[in-house]
Amino acid sequence: MENQPESSSATTQKLETLIRTLRFALICILLGISYLNIRACAAVPHIRQFASDMLNEAAFSTITRIVFQWSGVFKATSWLFPPAAISLLFTRPNARSIYAVGLITITTITQIIVVCTAISLLFTTIDHLGSVPNN
Repeated sequence: MENQPESSSATTQKLETLIRTLRFALICILLGISYLNIRACAAVPHIRQFASDMLNEAAFSTITRIVFQWSGVFKATSWLFPPAAISLLFTRPNARSIYAVGLITITTITQIIVVCTAISLLFTTIDHLGSVPNN
């Protein structure tokens, strides 16, 4: 009697519990990543003001100009990702919810990379201009 196969409803229930647990852990990680994204996007207007005081707009790299021009979009989307992730906690526990968390995570990480690359290139430009000898 001990070696009887589990019923399909018990297996389904265990699978749903596993998916809920995995989804919760992934959303917690995503919320931490989203915090970094919000901080980076919130800093863009201040960094733009700082850089505009030091350089003219022509010295900015293409990606920096794009991030500066679209800073409102970057900021708005950075605030949309956490509520979207939290709303997934209230959906049915299936594979689609895990895929949705993955998609939001990839989008958030891509946005962080783009914003941080733009800021990094800006400071690299400032550093190179400061190291050019004045003759």
